Amino acid sequence: MSAYERLLHFPVFRGGFSANRAPARMPDLKAALYPTWAVLADRVRRSGATSVVEIGCGSGQLACLLRDLGIKDYLGLDSNPARLEPARAACPGYRFELADVFLSNHLRVEHYDLVVMTGFLEFVRRDLVMLESIRPHTRVLGTVTSGDEPDRVRQFTTANQVLEQYSPVLRELHVEPIHLVHGRTAFLFEGIR
Repeated sequence: MSAYERLLHFPVFRGGFSANRAPARMPDLKAALYPTWAVLADRVRRSGATSVVEIGCGSGQLACLLRDLGIKDYLGLDSNPARLEPARAACPGYRFELADVFLSNHLRVEHYDLVVMTGFLEFVRRDLVMLESIRPHTRVLGTVTSGDEPDRVRQFTTANQVLEQYSPVLRELHVEPIHLVHGRTAFLFEGIR
């Protein structure tokens, strides 16, 4: 039994990532995200985090997982207002704010002990500047993926490329490749700002 299959036995993963998810969408969502989110869930749980900021929160899918893991204090930031209403509906107890992380003060003034980002850094030009805006000594957990989307700024095909890109700003950096459907790879990274 794989590590991912073992995680299916945890209540947080039974029936999907959140009880209020639409069943018709779950097979595709599970197939695409389950391996990555299973490892993310494990890392969040092991981190002991109590307060999380998610950069690029989208429609709140990862927020639902974090809620199900017991994270009480959460702030989701996204620059697309259309994504925030579904997020607020999915996790009404969490805060979701419209923000450009390059221009807002959220990372300087909010209380948090973990920053999470998935599918964000490979699409922004000033990725290192954004990471440097996170408070020192804060755990950072995220993913970058392989892919060929036209709006992608950088392409990662190996864990070493991720280490080379982000080790200047994240210490104790670890990168783990996670093989996804359709031949893609997510590189899960964890480090300390």
